[in-house]
Amino acid sequence: MALGNLVRHPGPARRVVRRDFDRLVDDLWSGFGLAPVAFAPTGPATPAFSPSFDAVELEDAYRVTADIPGVDPGDVEVSVEDGVLTIRGQRHYEDESEDAEGGVQKLSERGRFERRIRFPGEIVETDVKATHKHGVLTVTVPKPAEVKPEIRSIPVETA
Repeated sequence: MALGNLVRHPGPARRVVRRDFDRLVDDLWSGFGLAPVAFAPTGPATPAFSPSFDAVELEDAYRVTADIPGVDPGDVEVSVEDGVLTIRGQRHYEDESEDAEGGVQKLSERGRFERRIRFPGEIVETDVKATHKHGVLTVTVPKPAEVKPEIRSIPVETA
């Protein structure tokens, strides 16, 4: 029997199929370590926060930018090892407001992220710089200076 046939009919069968389908999707996504917002796990698990990243190759360096609004600079870690740039962080956001009837509304968001980037060419790991300004993280990864062959003038001796 097709799933669509079971879902159309009201009653206990619909609830069982929906619960089984939700569990199947949760199991599938949990294998990747991240769950999309639509299938975020309920309970104490921390949902994933997925900032957007851009990487650009310049003449003398690579530049990686990440939009991380609401992330405190102290909650961001940037490291380089064996030519791989790793950016990790977490976001904590809480807002509490009171409505007209005296009720309190509390909004809380939390999430972790991690991104690893391997560059296509050599990099100078000791000179990597990271800046955080207005919710944008910019990491500059310099390329090694191109070694140009030395041209030497050799005097010609006469005998």
